[in-house]
Amino acid sequence: MNEKTSKKKLQILARLVNEGSPEKQKKNTQIQRLMKTLVQVKKQKQEVENIRNRLEMKFKYMSVPMNKVEYTPENFKRDFPNNEIETPLGKFSLKNNQYEKLSKKDRELYLGGMKQTYNDPIAIIHKLDKNKKPSKLFGKSFNELLQGNKILTSAVNYKNKGVTIHDRYQNEFLGHIKDPSDLLYEKQNKGGSGTAEDDPYSLNLVGKANNTQSIKNINPNSKNVNKEKGGSKKLITTDLKRVFNEGTKNHIKVLML
Repeated sequence: MNEKTSKKKLQILARLVNEGSPEKQKKNTQIQRLMKTLVQVKKQKQEVENIRNRLEMKFKYMSVPMNKVEYTPENFKRDFPNNEIETPLGKFSLKNNQYEKLSKKDRELYLGGMKQTYNDPIAIIHKLDKNKKPSKLFGKSFNELLQGNKILTSAVNYKNKGVTIHDRYQNEFLGHIKDPSDLLYEKQNKGGSGTAEDDPYSLNLVGKANNTQSIKNINPNSKNVNKEKGGSKKLITTDLKRVFNEGTKNHIKVLML
């Protein structure tokens, strides 16, 4: 259902309910508000799809060889002096015992890739962890993993502590992008600073360390989205229920066709 068709259906529905009583006029106002929400969410979904498709292509053509670094305490300290990491969003400290965790999780071969992913990610996105706390998820593609459609990911948790690396499927990483503002950083085709390509949501936030991941800080235009409460999808559900309860359920079905 494109925006033009949606507006046409809204006009038809408005004529059905906007006859006579103030109650029916009130329903029409509610339907108009609902229709705007539907159009907004459709536009948001398209923007998210564009971001996912663009990053998928970048994972392919920006893939690099993984640095081969022997798993030793000396190499770990060399790559992460003072237990710190440099990222496009600033400097962060690593969580304790990350060297030991690499061995515990059988990820010793990813020691070189861990530094590369933090230093030079293709994308950094907002993600809620298993405890519903905001975190920054870094993603980078490597030639050794490309055939399996996997990338390396690392994260900075809600306490701004870096955690160890692991591989995951590209689609899993991209699936965490639910809203355009979830994209915190995107590597550009030719380097430099500013936005990548012509997409206003392709953000390069170099120098803005310790960002709180607030959607309003990243993209003030997304004021209607609330990740913890279900986002704009929940707004649609709430509006639909309210309008349904006022006797326009059959008419709303016309809009959703």
